[in-house]
Amino acid sequence: MESNIIINTDVVQMSASAIVIAVSCHGIFDLNSDTPTESDTLPKGVAFSFIKAIQAINEKLAAKNSHDPLFDLILVANDLQGNQSKVVSSTKHYGLQISRFCFCTSEDFTQSLQATNVNLYLSMETSDVGKALQEGVPAALLCPQTRPQLEGDEEQVASPLTVLLSGDVMGLPEEKLLEAGFSQPQLQIFRAAKG
Repeated sequence: MESNIIINTDVVQMSASAIVIAVSCHGIFDLNSDTPTESDTLPKGVAFSFIKAIQAINEKLAAKNSHDPLFDLILVANDLQGNQSKVVSSTKHYGLQISRFCFCTSEDFTQSLQATNVNLYLSMETSDVGKALQEGVPAALLCPQTRPQLEGDEEQVASPLTVLLSGDVMGLPEEKLLEAGFSQPQLQIFRAAKG
């Protein structure tokens, strides 16, 4: 299967100066959940609140001074086979401002990232982050955390998002990370991400 890039005509397309962030479909939606949702939409994933926060930044910039949106959001879906329409309809159902959908295979998703000029790729899969980095695409690992959902807060996801931007930190010893303010739970996530 070749990459299939679909432009979302329901969303204003961003200018070339926007920062392009591609997020894995598995981060935006919980594709493994058995929890039923209304109208057969996909349940929210760990990156859902991040997407909403990026949208809020874009909206505030636009309202403040008619500035072009700062961020252009792309959804990347590897090997979904048959669930493409469900992903698109779920995105519309939740009002997510995703400008493009990249449906591809695990083998060719990095070509989709390069073709859409992605500035940052976020995924829950360590191997996908590694592949993107090997191809020169900046990438980070989405790490779910457990935090209770606040009562009455419908937009908050029960598992908030932490983005691990490792960069130069990967080579630092744990003592240096502790000195930099990493907590023990953060170090455990970091160890797991390093593999």
